Amino acid sequence: VTVREGRLSDIDQVMSLSGDLTEWFTPDGLHQLQRDLMFQRFLVAINARNIVGYVSFYTQSGIGHIGWMAVDRKLHRQGIGRALMYELCLLLSTHFIDELQVTTLGEEDPYEPYISTRQFYYSLGFIPLRNVRSDNPHYSDELTLCMPSTFTFLKEQKNVEVQAWRNREISSS
Repeated sequence: VTVREGRLSDIDQVMSLSGDLTEWFTPDGLHQLQRDLMFQRFLVAINARNIVGYVSFYTQSGIGHIGWMAVDRKLHRQGIGRALMYELCLLLSTHFIDELQVTTLGEEDPYEPYISTRQFYYSLGFIPLRNVRSDNPHYSDELTLCMPSTFTFLKEQKNVEVQAWRNREISSS
C-alpha cells in the first residue's frame, strides 16, 4: 500500500469506493463528497493500482479539518486508516499545522457504523471538543473531535510499526 496526494483523475475511484459504503454515505452525502473533492485536498491509499482508502482535508485559521474519510470495507482494521492519518499529520506538521479536527455523528447517536468511526478517532488520540445539536433530519447531534497535537501523534507513531503497511500488497479477499 502506498499513500499519495489525490488527483482529480482519482475522484471516480473515490466515489465508487464511497458508494460501496452505504452505511456511511447516503446519496446526498455522495453528492456533497463529489462537490467537496473539487475544492479540498485529499490523500489516497493505493493497493495494486486501486484506491482502497482516502482522507480529504482543508485548513481554516491554522487548524486542519478532515472533510471525508473512507477505507474499503474488506480492508478495515488493516492499518490503512491509520496510515492515511499518519501521512495527513506529517503533511500538516510540515506546514506547522499542529491541530486537527473532525466532525462526526455525536455520542447520542447509537448507529453502529459511527460508533466504530468514533472509536477509530479516539484510538488515534482525538478528544471531544464540542457536541452540538443538529438541525439535520438524519442525525440529532454533531460531535467535533480534536487531535490537539499532530506532532505528538507523529512522535508516538514512530514507536509503533505504522510504517509496516508501506509497500506491501494487501489481499482483499
